[in-house]
Amino acid sequence: MTSAGVRVSALPGSAGQRASRLAPEIHDMILANIRDSTTELANCSLVCNLWLHLCRYYLFNEVNFRHDFAQLLSTSPHARLTIAPYIRKAEVKGGHIVQGEKELLLASAFQLPSLKSLHVEGLSWEDMKPASELASGSSSFSQLSNLSLNHVVFASLNTLLDFFDSLPSLEVLSLQNLSWNTLKSGPAEEIGFTRGHMTPSSLKRLHLSSCHNFAFLNWLLHGTISDSLIENCGDSHRQFPFLVALSLPDIMPAEAKLFKLFLTSVGSTLEHLEFGLVGKSGDDRGVGDVSPHLALTTNSNLKTLVIHQITLFYFPSLVRHDAHASSTSTYSPYSWIPSLISTIQSSDIHIIGFRMWFSSETQLDMFPWADLSSALLKVEVPIIRFHVSGIGRDTHLVEQWITTRLEDIDKQTIKFDFLG
Repeated sequence: MTSAGVRVSALPGSAGQRASRLAPEIHDMILANIRDSTTELANCSLVCNLWLHLCRYYLFNEVNFRHDFAQLLSTSPHARLTIAPYIRKAEVKGGHIVQGEKELLLASAFQLPSLKSLHVEGLSWEDMKPASELASGSSSFSQLSNLSLNHVVFASLNTLLDFFDSLPSLEVLSLQNLSWNTLKSGPAEEIGFTRGHMTPSSLKRLHLSSCHNFAFLNWLLHGTISDSLIENCGDSHRQFPFLVALSLPDIMPAEAKLFKLFLTSVGSTLEHLEFGLVGKSGDDRGVGDVSPHLALTTNSNLKTLVIHQITLFYFPSLVRHDAHASSTSTYSPYSWIPSLISTIQSSDIHIIGFRMWFSSETQLDMFPWADLSSALLKVEVPIIRFHVSGIGRDTHLVEQWITTRLEDIDKQTIKFDFLG
C-alpha cells in the first residue's frame, strides 16, 4: 500500500524482463500517456527498474507541500533519496499551518534540490526569518525560476525584496493580493540594496494584481523603494532583455506614467501585454486623461494586447451628459483606448482583447466605438476579442450590439467570451 492509498503488487519476473527489453523511447511514450494517473504510475513503477525513475519523475513532479510531508522528508533518509530529487513544483498553503510550523515548512521547501516552481498562498511572513536565511545552506534555492505569491503579508517591503534578491534565475513572477506593513522610502543602497548592481533582469513573465504597483515597479526599474515618480534618470534603469509577457490588470491613474516608463524600458522584447486602469468613477479625469502617458511605439514586437477594467455601468449614467454633443466619445472615460491602439507599431499584432462589464445596450454608448473602429482598422489586427461580464442569457443579442457599432470591421475577426 502506497502513501496515496494505492495497493500495488509486483509483476512476475518474466513481465519485468520483457519490459526491460523495450526501447527507452517506448517506455517514455507509455508512461507519458498515463502520467496523470497515480494508480497506473504506481503499478508501472514495479514493472522493472528501468521504469522506476520515470514513474517517480511524474508522480512527484508537483506536490502539495504540507507540514507532514515536510517532516517526512526531514526525518527519512529514504524519502530524501527517492522523493525529494523529483519534486520540481511545490505548493504551500498557509490556511491550516500552525504558527510554529511555517518556518520549518518553507525552509524544507527551499532545500528541495530540484525545485523550479513555488506557489505560496494565504501566508503571513510578518514574524518569520527572511527567505535568504530560511534557504541558508541550500545550493539549489537560487535556481528557482517560477515564483507565485498569493495573499501573502510581509513585515516590510524589504523582506519581500530580500526574497527576490535571493533568486537570480527567476523567470516567472506572479504577485496577487500582496501587502506589507511598512515601506521605507529611499535609495536602495540605504536599505541594503545596492543600486550599482542593476544587472539585467532574468524575468520572462511578470504578473501583478491587487498589489502596490508603484513601489514594486520603482524598485524593479530603478532599484529604489519610493512612492514617488523618478524622472530624468537617464539610462540608470534596469534592462529587461527577456521579458515577453507583462500583466498588470489594475493600475491606478497615478501609476500610468511609471507604467509607461516600464513599457519603454522593456521595449521590443515585449510580446504579450495585459493591463487595466482603475478609476474611482466615470467622472475621474485621472483615467480619461492618461493617453499622453501611454504609448506602445517602443514595443515593436507586440503580438497580444488585452485591456482590462472597462466598466460601462455607472450610476448615474454618464451618457446623459452627451445630449448636445456630436459624439458620445467626447465624454467617454475610455477615449484613451483608441489613442493607445493607434500607437501600435508592431506588424506582428495578432489579438486585441477588451474585458468589459455592462448590463444593458444603453451603457455601450459610453464607449468611443467610432474611434475604436478607426484605430483597429489602422493596425489591421486579425482577431478582436471581447470578454464580456454582466450579461445573462442574451449573448447573441450582445454580439449584435457590438458588431453593429463596429460595422466597418469584418465580423469574422470579432470573437466573444461571456464570463457571466
